[in-house]
Amino acid sequence: YGTGADLPAAALNPSGYSRADPTGHGTASGAFVSLDGNELQNTPKYTISIGAQYTMPIDGGYSLTARVDYYWQDKMWGRIFNDPSDAISSWDVTNALITFNSPNKDWYLQSYIQNIFDNTNETGMYLTSSTSGLYTNAFYGDPRTYGFRVGAHF
Repeated sequence: YGTGADLPAAALNPSGYSRADPTGHGTASGAFVSLDGNELQNTPKYTISIGAQYTMPIDGGYSLTARVDYYWQDKMWGRIFNDPSDAISSWDVTNALITFNSPNKDWYLQSYIQNIFDNTNETGMYLTSSTSGLYTNAFYGDPRTYGFRVGAHF
């Protein structure tokens, strides 16, 4: 639009309005939509993060540490229009690990599992512009992942 000389006066200072049309209808320049009272995108109202850890001494100076972490995130919107198609449901994930430590904690063996319940969590999204077809790009958390680590501290 350059200097804005080709825009109507209302478009130069929309004061709480957007030129985008959340339904994808209307003219190429969009339609004025009031954003008053809408929640910010990608901003859940609440999140909860809880972790618990216990270390058990073992003969010879070794130790075994178990840890569980839980994270929950409230529902949120993927765009500022707060249209039902922009809704991202609340989600949660639980992770766990067990660590076997050497007497001086010089080395360790660790087994872990992330996303224990294999939840499919949509963690974000965005809608592309009409110039690329108005498709929605969604982001998801990792599926259940498990593994084993060997480490050293020096």
